[in-house]
Amino acid sequence: MLATTNADPGRDLRAARERLGITRAQLAGLAGCSLASLCAIEQGACPRRSRVLGQAWAALARVNAEQAPNDHEAAGGDPVGKTGNGNAHLTE
Repeated sequence: MLATTNADPGRDLRAARERLGITRAQLAGLAGCSLASLCAIEQGACPRRSRVLGQAWAALARVNAEQAPNDHEAAGGDPVGKTGNGNAHLTE
């Protein structure tokens, strides 16, 4: 789960990045920012409402969403599409 305490968004970002197992350089590439900007955010030297901070969280959310099916399968669940039609939530 990706979450921030808002007390230290840079530290929260770093913790989330590390939980997902990606490097600063990888996140910078995914977020479309410089490595220096990302380092500054993680070290608390960037404002809470930074555009780069938002981009970094969005990139982490994409990585988290991509990893979620793998986590579900590893936990013994059925990955989407292997059982059922996957459209049970759709209504007409």
